[in-house]
Amino acid sequence: MNFAGAIGSISTTTLAPSYQGLWLKTPFASESGWGINFTHQGSVLFATWFTYDADGGGMWLVMSNGNQTAPGRFQGDLFRTTGPGFSAEPFTPITASNYTNVGSLMVTFSDVNNGSMDYTVNGVTQTKPIARYVYATAPTCTVGGTAGANTNYGDLWWRSEAESGWGVNIVHQGDILFATWFTYEAGGTASAPAKGLWLVMSNGDKTGNGVYSGVLQRTSGPNPFSNSTAFDPNLVQRTTVGDATFTFADADTGTFRSTVNGVTRTKPIQRLRYSTPATVCR
Repeated sequence: MNFAGAIGSISTTTLAPSYQGLWLKTPFASESGWGINFTHQGSVLFATWFTYDADGGGMWLVMSNGNQTAPGRFQGDLFRTTGPGFSAEPFTPITASNYTNVGSLMVTFSDVNNGSMDYTVNGVTQTKPIARYVYATAPTCTVGGTAGANTNYGDLWWRSEAESGWGVNIVHQGDILFATWFTYEAGGTASAPAKGLWLVMSNGDKTGNGVYSGVLQRTSGPNPFSNSTAFDPNLVQRTTVGDATFTFADADTGTFRSTVNGVTRTKPIQRLRYSTPATVCR
């Protein structure tokens, strides 16, 4: 399974709405500390869910092939993956042996800003109302269309097939990037892979033309997969572990520089394209 368009020139009035972006459980304050990113291309939704394991450690799950089954509805299998550590050089791309099927996810959108997620994870079934997270001036996004004069970097970014298995979700509103990096714990190798790790840059300020920087934080929190105990956002802990800088050469390529616990790495990145047409934000 890979973490792997034609852009139409028709009137935007005929273009499908895009659900791409960062979504949170509503009301936002009720379960602050976890979220889900959607990448929307063609009739396929790629979901990266940032949540917590039973021990409180950060855990991310992926639905890489959420097929549209009805208007505004997408569903697919949920996987948990393992891989080389975030600082591994070289980073060996993950294979089928790194994937564990942990359940399924169905997302139903009532409009472009509201919806619900129904899921089963390790035998636990739950339903959550969700809404698009807006923290600054948000762009208008459609599936296909023509980009605006100002580049919007909101998308799912990765290195390439050469390092398949990790990536960065970027939300771009105003002059602020909100980035969630899904990768793996330090020390993991191809032969002894590590469990998933996610880090967040929630306030990446624009510091130059195409350049955005901010602190990286790691979070821990309560077990969300409990039907007997409500998720308590007061138990979410955030620890600053470093910083990140995104420098974009153009609309589709750039570099991602990170320092985590004193370890610095710089990676070329590009938008991940897996279907057509891709979401266009303007």
